[in-house]
Amino acid sequence: MALNSKNNNYGKIMESNTNILGKSMEEIWDHINPLSNTQIHHVQPPTPSPPFNGFFFQDFSVLPPPPPPPPPTHPQPPQIRPVAAVDRKTKRLINCRESANRSRARKKAYIEELELIVEDLKAKNKRLKDDNENRKKPHLQLDRKGGLLRTTTAPF
Repeated sequence: MALNSKNNNYGKIMESNTNILGKSMEEIWDHINPLSNTQIHHVQPPTPSPPFNGFFFQDFSVLPPPPPPPPPTHPQPPQIRPVAAVDRKTKRLINCRESANRSRARKKAYIEELELIVEDLKAKNKRLKDDNENRKKPHLQLDRKGGLLRTTTAPF
């Protein structure tokens, strides 16, 4: 029966639509009833709120907390994560491990490179010190000999 009334209403709507399509604008406006005075609703200004009665937050904080909800009567099964979430987590875990391994390898290579540079600089420093010592030795020997020779050969 409800289906029949729906079909009936639909038929009336379709019939009114076909009637509207064949009419002029004046005919359509003639069918619209002007609002009567009883249908017009006047909006009244809101009534002023009652004055503040002195309620403070402390008044509400003294109220006891609501009772806790009762425990469930049937045990809940453990939460099983969807397969997609597990896959994402394992992928992220694997990705983090690989990234950490790459970082360790970069650090190791950098340290080995620095150690090679340190060894090279130590060898260069030793070579420069030896060269410096070798250059000082002949200069010291000449000063001693030259000073003695002049004093013995100089006329007075």
